[in-house]
Amino acid sequence: MFFRHLGVFRNRASSVMIVGASKMCYYLASELIEMGMSVKIIDQNEQRCVQMGERLPKALVIVGDGTDSELLHEEGIEQTDAFVAITGIDEANILMSMCAAKQAGNCKVVAKINRRSLVDLVSDEHMIDSVVSAGSVTAELIAVRAGVLK
Repeated sequence: MFFRHLGVFRNRASSVMIVGASKMCYYLASELIEMGMSVKIIDQNEQRCVQMGERLPKALVIVGDGTDSELLHEEGIEQTDAFVAITGIDEANILMSMCAAKQAGNCKVVAKINRRSLVDLVSDEHMIDSVVSAGSVTAELIAVRAGVLK
C-alpha cells in the first residue's frame, strides 16, 4: 500500500525482481508477497540471501550480481513486470536499473538513490521510471502515519 501511494507500483504487477537483500527489501518483498506477487531477490552476500530466504519462504532468493545482465536474463528480466534496485550503492542501483530497463522493455524500473545530485541527474534524463531515497521514504511514511497523506 505504501509503495503504491508513492506511485512505485501503479498498475497491477504480478512479478517483481529486487536487487539488494536489505531491510527495505524485506519490507517491500513482504508487502508484495502479501499482495500475491511473485518476488525474486538477488544479492551478492550469501549470508544475507540465506537469512532473507528463511524470513521470506515464498520469495525466490538468488545469490548473484545484480549488475550482471546475463544473470538478469537467466532469471527472466524480460518477463518481469517490475525491477527494483535497492542496494546501498547509488551508482550500482542506477546502472542496474538502466540495464534492466534496456533488457526488459515494458518493465517498471525503480532505483533507490540517496545522493541528491544523482537523483536530479537521473530524473532530468528520464533514465529510470521511479527514484526513491531513504529520506523520502521516511518522510512519506511519517506523513502517511500522521494522517497527512492517505
